[in-house]
Amino acid sequence: MPLSTQLHLLLVSDDYATLKTVRAAAAQLGVGLACMATSEAGCDYVERRKIDGLFLDLGVSAWQQLLDTIRLGTSNRFAVTFACTNNRLTGKEAQAHGAHTVLQKPLSVDGVVSHVQSAREFMIRERRRYFRHQAYLPVTLSVKNTEQHALITNLSEGGMAVRVTHAIESSSLVDFSFQLRAGPVISGRGNVAWHDKEGMVGIQFQFVRDTGKDLLLDWICHQERLKAEHPSWGDQHAEAPPF
Repeated sequence: MPLSTQLHLLLVSDDYATLKTVRAAAAQLGVGLACMATSEAGCDYVERRKIDGLFLDLGVSAWQQLLDTIRLGTSNRFAVTFACTNNRLTGKEAQAHGAHTVLQKPLSVDGVVSHVQSAREFMIRERRRYFRHQAYLPVTLSVKNTEQHALITNLSEGGMAVRVTHAIESSSLVDFSFQLRAGPVISGRGNVAWHDKEGMVGIQFQFVRDTGKDLLLDWICHQERLKAEHPSWGDQHAEAPPF
């Protein structure tokens, strides 16, 4: 399945008419949609999953908490947020909490489709930064002049997941160097965004040296073409911890 069709939206609403409309629009657009009835359930979802866009019904309680959770979070802070309301003042309050667009209720399928299409290019670009491609490649990591050899398990434009032999603390600055198969060496610097007890760390790229970024983008585009040609191939994306 091409990356451009793998956008994933979240709807938080306890209103059946809103649910029915957004579901119909998502089906027409061919994007994924998860539905939650409360802000609390929405907060739990965005802390565990990567989303590209949020439709938030301002009729649910504690909606401010959900917007704040997204904006102060990591992987979902750039998610496009559509606030749905029939109250103009409430809509302005939602924008103050980070909502990008205010939609007047009752929603229409055409209106929802139009707003998602307008934001689609941005959402695709952001998803590409996070989407992980499996890549079992050796990598050299250097932290405070201490070097170790490790294994990349997945790779994206924005970072990589690595299995290390020696633990690295969160927020550590890491110099890295690896070689794409039959390709050039790519090096740069990143910071440790997360780690677990199984020896995995997530490294978010701060910069990639010289032409490495373009070479990495070429490799990612090639992986996307392969996925489009072989949709049954597995991969890792939103289920992994965020970079």
